[in-house]
Amino acid sequence: MLKADLHTHTKGDPFDDLQYTPKDLIKLAAKQKFEVLSFTWHNKICDPKPLQSFAKKYGILLIPGIEATISGKHTLLYNITNKEMKKVKTHDDLYDLKDHVVIGAAHPFFILPQCLGRKVFEHPKLFDFMETSHLYFKHFNLNKKAYSTAKKFNIPVVANSDVHYLSMFGKDYTMIDAGKNKDDILDAIKSGKRINPITKPYSLKNFTKSVVTFAPAGVKFLLTKRRMEKKGFSSLYT
Repeated sequence: MLKADLHTHTKGDPFDDLQYTPKDLIKLAAKQKFEVLSFTWHNKICDPKPLQSFAKKYGILLIPGIEATISGKHTLLYNITNKEMKKVKTHDDLYDLKDHVVIGAAHPFFILPQCLGRKVFEHPKLFDFMETSHLYFKHFNLNKKAYSTAKKFNIPVVANSDVHYLSMFGKDYTMIDAGKNKDDILDAIKSGKRINPITKPYSLKNFTKSVVTFAPAGVKFLLTKRRMEKKGFSSLYT
């Protein structure tokens, strides 16, 4: 079983002003016995090739991915190229890529405008997995709908950190029963039979702290989306 986090952000992400680098996260992941990471920057594919030799020294396999804003909604994509990404304007455009691209609903039912929400039900055959949100505690858990939707669609649930601060990393992750290579891991996710999400709730104190921390990001998204829409970019902004 491989310990994996397939939704992370680092310095270099065009949307978030983060201070820790991909190498910093690789070293932290190795300390916590992770074996698989994906740097899913907002609307920009982080090419793993320059980092592969460094990651290999720490026992980490890097999976290419992106958190794309499609029709204003965050969607996780793995094994997609920049050339393919440029052609994606709506979720309908993703169907032709399903043979090799893994498509995930990023924290779909969290209460932010960039979350897919009910839009996932417009595409019951599109998504390969539902993702849990790290942001919950005992008395506030919007992930229940992600689990019930995954069951309805007969797809797995994947837990990730969506890390924006190193202190967030390690609480949520997924154990994947697969060979330690990109194709086996993505096939395991698509099959949905060898996936075990591991997640635990925040304490009320840490939940409140995280909400306060993430509030500026939500405001930034709304302002950026509005600005880009005025320029004519209604589906995907970079």
